[in-house]
Amino acid sequence: MAEVKTCAVCGKPTGKFLFGDRGLGVRVCSKKCMYAYLNDLSHDSREQLAVLRFLDESILACKRYNKLGWVVSGLGVVPLVLAFVFASAFLFIFGAVVVTVGSFWTRYFENRIYELTKTRKRIEI
Repeated sequence: MAEVKTCAVCGKPTGKFLFGDRGLGVRVCSKKCMYAYLNDLSHDSREQLAVLRFLDESILACKRYNKLGWVVSGLGVVPLVLAFVFASAFLFIFGAVVVTVGSFWTRYFENRIYELTKTRKRIEI
């Protein structure tokens, strides 16, 4: 018979994991339980170190994607310049779309880095 997996905080049956990561092995059923679990972590415990390691890896990955977004935005400027040189509407639209997508991409990952860093600082204290 399958074992019922319960929330680490309130004990309700759940299939969700902390930060959506099965590797941590911590099940939480809601944001409220996630915050309660993170607030109850003892300093320098094995669980706290695992959560901090996961957050560090997530922040590092987001920083890589953020840099990639800047590269995409930078490369989008090339078709814009060529559009003015060759008077091409197609190159202008293509360059504008690439720059816009790259800009939104960088903004999304900057916000994600900020939120992850804020969560990490709250846990570390």
